[in-house]
Amino acid sequence: MVSRLTQNDFFNPQIIQVLFAYVVFAILQTSFSLPVMENASPFDDLKDFLPVKEIQELKTRHLQNDPSFQATVTYFKSPEWIAMVEDVRNNPEWIEYKNFLKEAGLDFDVMIKQLNVCVNDTDVTGFKIEGVQPSLASFIQDVKATYGIQILKGLQEYLEKSGQNEANKKLREKLSSPTSRDLLEKALAQPALQKIMMKLKEIGVDIDYFLQMIYGFSGWEMTTIKP
Repeated sequence: MVSRLTQNDFFNPQIIQVLFAYVVFAILQTSFSLPVMENASPFDDLKDFLPVKEIQELKTRHLQNDPSFQATVTYFKSPEWIAMVEDVRNNPEWIEYKNFLKEAGLDFDVMIKQLNVCVNDTDVTGFKIEGVQPSLASFIQDVKATYGIQILKGLQEYLEKSGQNEANKKLREKLSSPTSRDLLEKALAQPALQKIMMKLKEIGVDIDYFLQMIYGFSGWEMTTIKP
């Protein structure tokens, strides 16, 4: 039974496990209607425990009424952003880490393909965003304030159901291994990764918090990553 969950439970070790393992995919699944892709993940059913319809509706409202959100989606279609993403995708250290994760069932290529479909299918021609800074801060805050507790409950229910799943166990073990840390920190130190993380910070994505989740889940002491 799930009870007494608060925003502080975002740092609960079990919650961190799932947030790290598929946080990007979960956000995409609840923010957009995504196409079915091959290479299913062991975490594909996570979305069944989240308020998918409600967050999709919240996304639609921001897409209609939030100029900073509109500017962000427009920016994600820009040559500058596309070039930065390509630099990361072609980086040898990132490729090595991505392949390491893929062996455990976490396929970043699938997530990137789905994100590209979402962005490319969004019509931005009617947006009046001249002079507006791209930012996801308002949308992220609305999600946390409106559905944060509901998401946490869903995550805990998911953990209770899938805790004995062998694929999940293997993924958690692989993610928290010394090899995983070494590959991750090498990738994060690359200028291409540093550049894209700085841009995400500028648009309201709390990269430091995300890294805290990764290190907290893995039982690692936080360290400063330098290029």
